[in-house]
Amino acid sequence: MHIKKVIFLKLFLFTILTNSFSQANIVINDQIQFLNDQIDNSLIEKFEKAGINYSFSIHMKTPCDYYYTVLDQQENSKRVTIENCKKEVIGSLNLLQKTAGFSDQDYASMLYFKILDIIQNPFVYVVTEEKPIQKEVVINKEQEIKTDTDVTQADEDQEELATDMNQSGNQHDSRYFFSPSSYNLKKGELYYNTIYFVLHDIQYGVTDHFSVGMGTSILGIPFYITPKFSYSINEKNHIAVGDMMMFGTWGVNFVSNLAYATYTYGSRKNNMTLGLGYFSATEGDLFNQKFNQPVVSFSAMAQLSPYIYFITENYFIHYKGKYSANYSHYNDSTGEYSSFYEDYSLNTNLLMGFTGFRLINKNKDIIGWQFGLTYFARMMDDIPPKYSGSDWYTSANGLNALMIPSVSYTHKFGKKY
Repeated sequence: MHIKKVIFLKLFLFTILTNSFSQANIVINDQIQFLNDQIDNSLIEKFEKAGINYSFSIHMKTPCDYYYTVLDQQENSKRVTIENCKKEVIGSLNLLQKTAGFSDQDYASMLYFKILDIIQNPFVYVVTEEKPIQKEVVINKEQEIKTDTDVTQADEDQEELATDMNQSGNQHDSRYFFSPSSYNLKKGELYYNTIYFVLHDIQYGVTDHFSVGMGTSILGIPFYITPKFSYSINEKNHIAVGDMMMFGTWGVNFVSNLAYATYTYGSRKNNMTLGLGYFSATEGDLFNQKFNQPVVSFSAMAQLSPYIYFITENYFIHYKGKYSANYSHYNDSTGEYSSFYEDYSLNTNLLMGFTGFRLINKNKDIIGWQFGLTYFARMMDDIPPKYSGSDWYTSANGLNALMIPSVSYTHKFGKKY
């Protein structure tokens, strides 16, 4: 009878343990190039046996189903650190430094047992460089002793650390209203943006530094593709190069291209971007002349509250505008009607952009809405006096300024941790 109780108790404990992991997922941010395909495959098998899913992306609707693991270098030691969805460090352990002769299977086993140890003993292996945060493990040659430490100051440190981590994230840092920043999507992230639900745009993170996107209107006119490569110089300085090729579809005749480079300064939540590009376009249905001109852009983002951002993006282009003047005159005395037209050019400055606010969904920060004003202004040299008479009509007299309310919707799908 005693043996049956022991067996039953073991089965009960095993069921509780495996069920506790049935919904758990592991994602790993490898900052030290520790992982490779062989190690990943081995970890997948090992975690699966423990009832844990080793994932390469995050389902943003259930972020608390994941253990967020970071492999990084801290001073002279490599460490594995795990956080929960509240950005609380639940454990951190050193990786072995002397691993001569280790195979990929050995590396996988070492990492697997350390991660499993932290998960099974949350808030035990949590230390800072100076002192423990909550509990510290002291290893004695004869026995393992776990001692509690003073956590009053440690709790304050942990709260401050969590606050800093929460402030560092921004799901929408890769773009402003439409223009890109020098930040890139993570590998596996898909970003969707629509303006008025008429223009639709998607961007996909191929790697952590390279993304590619495409977009079109609901009519399929025009269609564009836009690759981008990004690089972080340091925490506050980032650069990117990219291209947007746009061409007519469904019988619309034109081709244009914008090659650009951007420099972004600041954090992911407060930054500004200076861009320089070269815009070229063929003469066609959407353009009445060829363009081969540089373009300057300036964009900025500022966090006003946890869920509200101020954003602005602006473009400036100078070009020789091609205009036409039509002459039409009726001579009452002779009854003759004369008409002809002439082409001429004017130095033209084009300024356009968007300024407004981004509202982040409080429950799902992967969703955002942008509200504001889109504006267009065309400034040019004075029209030649020759064409100012009542018998002349010139295309340069057209609309020179426009401002309209604008709204866009953004949604990020999946996140590579």
